[in-house]
Amino acid sequence: MAINKEACILVDKSILIAEDDDLAAIVLHNELTRLGYQCFRTSTGQQTLDFFSGLRKIHLILLDMVFSDFTGPLVCRALRQQANAVPILGLTAFPTDRYSHALSLFGAQGLMSKSAYRELIPCIRRIIQGHPMPGFEPVDSAIIRLSNTKQVLSSLSVTEEKVVLLRINGFSNAQIAEYLGNKPSTVRKHWQNITYKLRCNNADQACRIWESQL
Repeated sequence: MAINKEACILVDKSILIAEDDDLAAIVLHNELTRLGYQCFRTSTGQQTLDFFSGLRKIHLILLDMVFSDFTGPLVCRALRQQANAVPILGLTAFPTDRYSHALSLFGAQGLMSKSAYRELIPCIRRIIQGHPMPGFEPVDSAIIRLSNTKQVLSSLSVTEEKVVLLRINGFSNAQIAEYLGNKPSTVRKHWQNITYKLRCNNADQACRIWESQL
């Protein structure tokens, strides 16, 4: 039997596939294990955060941008504020410009379209080796930057942060309501709470204040 030298070299590397789509997760798992990576799987944002309560050694997180409970950027931010130093590569089926700004703010090392399959494996290798994609920063500097985040952000609830982040990413109130499974009136109530907590007059000002803290 021929020996897969590449697999032998990479067998000690482990990857967390944080992906809510079962088929996409299976495809990634099969390809990565074929190359010698050890793979784990989570399917929600909370599972991804809870995964690191154990002592597993992970070399990379492949992070979906849409979960049933959190957006990918918020999961990324939570991990970095916990001083989690595992490199993060975001994956999305949507245009990458929808999430690239937020994901770079929150300390990821790259973002790729799920359709860019040929570029995925080389990108994984580069990021594991410590080379972020253009426009993204190394893990250590991201952790330091986010550790200095001003306390004003802590006044927002998780749901309120989602509302702000979705607005920054171009969602209308109607789209935010649909994404969260809320009524439009509930989203308007969230904005009332957000603008009150951030001491501003409207949603646009709230978004600018929120981004300025990062």
